[in-house]
Amino acid sequence: MTTTIRPAHPKITKAPSRPAPPATAVPTTPAPGPATRTVTPCRLYQIGDLVWNDANGDGLQTAGESGLGSVQVNLFSAVGVLLDSTMTQASGAFALLAAPGDYYLEFVAPASYVFTQPNQGANPALDSDADPLSGQTPVFTLGAAADLTWDAGLHLTASLGDRVWYDRNHNGVQDGSEPGAPDVGVFLYDEWQSLVDVQLTDENGYYAFDGLHAGDYIIQFELVDGYGFTAADGR
Repeated sequence: MTTTIRPAHPKITKAPSRPAPPATAVPTTPAPGPATRTVTPCRLYQIGDLVWNDANGDGLQTAGESGLGSVQVNLFSAVGVLLDSTMTQASGAFALLAAPGDYYLEFVAPASYVFTQPNQGANPALDSDADPLSGQTPVFTLGAAADLTWDAGLHLTASLGDRVWYDRNHNGVQDGSEPGAPDVGVFLYDEWQSLVDVQLTDENGYYAFDGLHAGDYIIQFELVDGYGFTAADGR
């Protein structure tokens, strides 16, 4: 009998398992939140005073002259940026708020009104500060206090005019049958004899100077060739 001897299988020894490494904490970055900024409160101060009807046109607030309501007042930065706007109260008073800085005001004249002459008298609280053409004040600096010295005087416009005619009977009175003199030059001067305006009479001899400031004026008529002026005031 034949016996076969086989080599035994080698024994496999399992290596002992290693312990898992300890967990390592990974730092995390929080998601960014909204940006923050520090705001320093800035105190605001009043700018204003009065818009009034300068009935006598002297550029000064005098007794009996009332304020004008519903007049628009605009506040601009020194470089011309519109910052705020308001309307005057029924009394003519107004006020705008602003931080210390450089500004100017603009007053908007209502229809049929014009600005009076500015900077009259010695009291800046009683004069008009608006330029007669633009309605704007000069640039001024607002400090850390209210400035209630800014005023604007306005008055209704005035008109001067009538007629140049051929006084055929030389009585100095316009009789119904006497025709007007067309194309006659009419010159308007102010009280300092500075020329304000020039017009020609229309086909019927009429002329009119409108939109005038209150005040004293002189009218001069051009003498038509071949004619002389009739007696004044019907004399």
